[in-house]
Amino acid sequence: MPGFSNWKNLLVSTLSLLIVSGLLNLVSWLTMVFGAYMSDFDGEIIWNISHITASSVHWSWNQVMWIYLAPYIALLFLFAIIKWKRKYPTSIHIFLQSFQSWAFLLLISYLFFMPMVDIVTKQGIYHVLNWLGIASYLQIIIGILLLMYFIVSSFNVSTLFSTQLEVPMDKLITTKQVMVQLPLIWYIPIALLTAVVYLLSSYSFPPSFIYFLSGTTFIILVNTWLISRYN
Repeated sequence: MPGFSNWKNLLVSTLSLLIVSGLLNLVSWLTMVFGAYMSDFDGEIIWNISHITASSVHWSWNQVMWIYLAPYIALLFLFAIIKWKRKYPTSIHIFLQSFQSWAFLLLISYLFFMPMVDIVTKQGIYHVLNWLGIASYLQIIIGILLLMYFIVSSFNVSTLFSTQLEVPMDKLITTKQVMVQLPLIWYIPIALLTAVVYLLSSYSFPPSFIYFLSGTTFIILVNTWLISRYN
């Protein structure tokens, strides 16, 4: 039965996930609004709980770059800041550990998994590539390269979250000691985020969130196997 500290991990992990998810969407929205101002965009920027959309009758090259490329660059900048690795044991507060871990996980999904989805569904970053005159086959190659980086980066997620595990420092740990904590650190927070999106999206799941959740689920499954092997 998990102790108090483990339930504290559940609260910390859930809150940090919800805050990170909201902040990343806020950064994307603010960047798009700023881009709309800079490019004299006369359309509409709509901020939904899981994604931001832009709508306009007329588009220019400058507007496409500001509306669709600028948010991607902003998130890429954040990724460069938070991608550093922690070592165990660490003196960093557990909330900051969880915040960085979830930010890393969500950002690799946003930046390296979703572009292939956008290219296939002709949304988001696809518009940037299209207006830059990049051929369809090259767009697919770019998407595949980003997807490969997504897969490689996914293997670093368990390393970050492992510092939040309650484990003895003076002896080897068992798989059971690790697995019993994963619902509190990963599974329940993801389920609660999914429930929040469902409730705030009029009892439905936006297609973009379903794709994003698929990428996130892949990361969690891969790292469940990885972290269970830690000793």
